[in-house]
Amino acid sequence: MGQDESAPSLPRETGRLSIGRLKLTKIPFFIPSDHPVTKIDASHNTLRMFPTRLDNLETLDLTDNSLSLLEEEKFFDEADFNFQSLKKLRLSSNKLTKLPLSMSNSSNFPVLVDLSLDRNEFSQFNFSLPNIISLDLFLNSFSEFPDLPASVKMVNIGFNQIKSLSVYLTNLIELRLPGNDLTEITANCKFDSVTFLDLSFNRLVSLPPIKDFAPKVETISLSFNFLSQFPSDFPLTTKKIDLAHNCMSEWSDSLSQLSGLISLDVSFNHFTNIPNLPLKIEKFNADHNYLTSSVPLLAVGVKGLQLNHNNFKDIPSFNDAKVTHLLMRKNQLESIQTAAISHDIRSIDFTCNLIRELPIELFNFQSLTTLMLTKNSITSIPAEIENSQIQTLMISDNPINSLPYLPESLKEIIACNCELTELPECLFNLPAIQLINFNCNKIAKIEKFPEVETLYLSQNCLTKIPPLPEFISSVDLSHNNLMEFTFDGDLPFLQLLDLSHNSLTKLHLRPLPSLQVLKISHNKVSFKMDLTMFPKLDTVDLHQTDVKHSMPVPLTIREIITNDIKTLKSNSTQLKFFNGKRCGYCETIGRRPTMEDSLIIWESSKPKTPSLYGVIDGHGGFRTSAISASLIPSFFDKLETKSISGISKVFKQVNSKLAKMEVTDGATVVLAMVTPSLVSVAHLGDARALVVRNDGSIYPLTFDHKPTERSELDVLKETRAFVASGRLSSHLAVSRALGDFLIDGVSRMPDLSTYKITDNDSWLVLACDGVFDVLENEEVGEIVSKCGDIHKAAATVKNEAIIRGSMDNVSVIVVDITKQKK
Repeated sequence: MGQDESAPSLPRETGRLSIGRLKLTKIPFFIPSDHPVTKIDASHNTLRMFPTRLDNLETLDLTDNSLSLLEEEKFFDEADFNFQSLKKLRLSSNKLTKLPLSMSNSSNFPVLVDLSLDRNEFSQFNFSLPNIISLDLFLNSFSEFPDLPASVKMVNIGFNQIKSLSVYLTNLIELRLPGNDLTEITANCKFDSVTFLDLSFNRLVSLPPIKDFAPKVETISLSFNFLSQFPSDFPLTTKKIDLAHNCMSEWSDSLSQLSGLISLDVSFNHFTNIPNLPLKIEKFNADHNYLTSSVPLLAVGVKGLQLNHNNFKDIPSFNDAKVTHLLMRKNQLESIQTAAISHDIRSIDFTCNLIRELPIELFNFQSLTTLMLTKNSITSIPAEIENSQIQTLMISDNPINSLPYLPESLKEIIACNCELTELPECLFNLPAIQLINFNCNKIAKIEKFPEVETLYLSQNCLTKIPPLPEFISSVDLSHNNLMEFTFDGDLPFLQLLDLSHNSLTKLHLRPLPSLQVLKISHNKVSFKMDLTMFPKLDTVDLHQTDVKHSMPVPLTIREIITNDIKTLKSNSTQLKFFNGKRCGYCETIGRRPTMEDSLIIWESSKPKTPSLYGVIDGHGGFRTSAISASLIPSFFDKLETKSISGISKVFKQVNSKLAKMEVTDGATVVLAMVTPSLVSVAHLGDARALVVRNDGSIYPLTFDHKPTERSELDVLKETRAFVASGRLSSHLAVSRALGDFLIDGVSRMPDLSTYKITDNDSWLVLACDGVFDVLENEEVGEIVSKCGDIHKAAATVKNEAIIRGSMDNVSVIVVDITKQKK
């Protein structure tokens, strides 16, 4: 390859040279062979010239340099190429089908120990480098396990097409084979020294005894296979086992004998009981099974016990263990047996059970700081709670109409959708209190607010309120009956104020230096808003008001929602025109630091022209969602034929525009085109659409595009993409999206469906994963049908998602499709 001797010399003091992603065809320096440089990163270029000898170079990265296009005799020329100190070489993503000729001569690479050839097109592998220890062959085209040098101790051959494993390797310590097509491990297969083995995302139905082919394994992953039986005869060296997402219902008798086991994951299987577990186990995850019983847990090392989504009626006994975190959401617990609980308990989650009464002994656990009891049948809280050390108390969706004195340690209380008619006096005696969430109650009058940072009182019966606390940060007073709102004090820390859906006729705004979110939609107020009063403003919702805003809009503002038709002529992605009287919507930043969602609400006044509704859930930023929310209605309006196939065309146009704008983030999207008789849906990712019938039952119109779903995984493999840690290319939790041009394997082809509206159908719901991460489709249907009113339904779904612990942005649209039929 050689180098340009006329180029300036690389300074001698340069020990590391980083020239990646500079569109180079040659090194921009002359580097003499004795230069002390030890590391060169020249990845993501198209190098056609490179020094043939560097005596001190230890690490070289030539990832993504289109090396397969070079003629063989020019690539690492055998006669001249020599790197005596090179230990680590990366040739990833070069579409190579074979190694350069020079690499067949071991004298050219006498100390090379780490070779990365991942993301190429190798189908066979033969070379004579005798000292290689670590070899990366991930994402190539191997259909059989390759011949490896005896020196190799760590190899990654994940996401190839290997179907059978029948090799005998004595020196290998770490073997990664996820995402192949393995259906069998033969009796001839053995890895004498392997301690780490990853066989996840294969097609294994059964296995030989583990100790027969991996007698020294310590960590083994068999998740996302089709195993119907618990593997037998793990060696005593085993420390970590991952068997999640299989089809197992029976345990192995040898499990309790694994004296060194510290972690076991059997989530998403079909087990009905928990057997004796090894005494040293520290982490046990059995979420999403059919568990009804368990032997007493004697493992003293267990810290976390995950038993969510099972059928337990009683708490498994673990009082001899040192469990600090007990998670039993969505079981059938009818009571709390405190004698079964460890004295070391810190956090309890009994959300969505059948508990009616809280035993006073529950508050004797002095380490207990978090207690989650949302959606049970609890009618009262014992007075003994005052003596506890609880810091977070979640008691929403229980028929509780009063509260006792609470512990001084309390920082957060969430008591939504109870039967509270006032702010309890006890809240004023809590020196540590920071958050009060009493949404969806019956509070009609408040004389004074406690000194808190976050105050949520949405969906109550308030007609007026006292002055806000001086240090308040977030306030939600939406869906009340407030007629006037006046600021008292400077409120220098106020960041979020939601006054939407009240009866406001007077609103006296003042400069607020920290305000980021202001929502005053659906009020009878009329004035001109000076946006410069809020230097940190991000979001403003003025829909269904007569409020105008100053121009120009500061570039720091992400979104202004209005019903001003003039907005359409601006072509600004900051200004969103909502034209919707047949739908309700609600969105919140939630516990995220930034809001990345955008909505589309475009109702047609013409009988034969469809209306358009959409939820766009951004990730990695808000640009894709904001731009798409602006472009989609515009492109849709220009379609000659507004059909479901037309929506697919619109998505292509949007992606093309995003690519030209070099947008780097992405978004999931669910888009519904609604006529009086038909709902047509296009979606990418895990935002969902569902029809809610008169009786509250639902009909799903979408199914999530998750990279771990077998149908999506098979498509990803065909496009040479991969899944790691449950995410596409290690980054993305979905397999399809708008944008995401920097992530390999993302599909931008939407699923399309149509649904004929019947007399039994009442509502269409669109929502992001911030809702469905914590609520089932059926729960959303129940909420919407009970509310009836579209605006309250959207707000209640949003509030319920927050109540259940959603950690994401939350966005919901509820459309009344009974009106569409008329």
